[in-house]
Amino acid sequence: LVAYTWCGAGSETEMSVLQRVSRTSLVHLRRVCYRLYSDALTKKLHAAESSAPADGPTIISTLTMCQPPVGTDEFQEGEPLSHPDYFGVGKLTSVRELMEARVHYGHKYGCWNPLMKSHLAGQRCGIHIIDLDQTYEHLVLALNVTAHIAHRNGMVLFVNERPQFEKVVQQAARACGEYFYTQPWKGGTLSNAYMFLKVQRLPDLILFLSVPPSFTAIREAAMCCVPSVGIVDSDCNPNLILYPVPGNDDSPSALRLYCRVFRDAINLGKAKRKEDKEKEKEKEKQTEKERLNVQ
Repeated sequence: LVAYTWCGAGSETEMSVLQRVSRTSLVHLRRVCYRLYSDALTKKLHAAESSAPADGPTIISTLTMCQPPVGTDEFQEGEPLSHPDYFGVGKLTSVRELMEARVHYGHKYGCWNPLMKSHLAGQRCGIHIIDLDQTYEHLVLALNVTAHIAHRNGMVLFVNERPQFEKVVQQAARACGEYFYTQPWKGGTLSNAYMFLKVQRLPDLILFLSVPPSFTAIREAAMCCVPSVGIVDSDCNPNLILYPVPGNDDSPSALRLYCRVFRDAINLGKAKRKEDKEKEKEKEKQTEKERLNVQ
């Protein structure tokens, strides 16, 4: 959906870019992101259409449509996607911890994006206040997606262009064995990755810990069908990110919290993958032993 927004469907640019996208990225995009996103998107679109006024259309934000899925289905053994919180990422943080990290502080009144209106609790002393209940819900959804991609041995890329947070982001990426990009984004890093970086595989998920001032990185991620998670402040457009999380992206304490929870979510996904592999080996040994006993 995002890729078709940035470039026309069936255009030569789109087809040339999609031909260079790794198969792993497309598999993760279909199996992980679509399962968690499509149901909520469909329900929100139907609700918006039924409640739209007769005099004109309603402005809909990606944050409004992308609500966390409700785990009504029973968990099926061997199917992590059927579990609402397979990795327990909901325990990594809380609303109180988000408030103590100053995640609820937005920008000054008047410096905001109308698409963020439904996710602002109000204003105080001329500063927009972000609704932390919604922040927590969307953050858990983003952590769940990140953990699922790490569980499938996906590649996660941390992106932050602000020099004051460079060290924190690099430490978080190294702590979970993933990759980081903390310099100003160069055009063609993703769309021309084969010629530019001599790499054959694109990242399976990009974490924008703050929306970059130039949308080149976001545009290239959408063109290459790479799912994105991003922290969107009160002055950002949430429709540019596939999994947006409303929150403060300027406070050092808030960014340290984001780095910690995403690092822990990736580590949980990798640990669960190792545990599942051990269980599969034990089942194979047990099956082989039963087969020998029957013979």
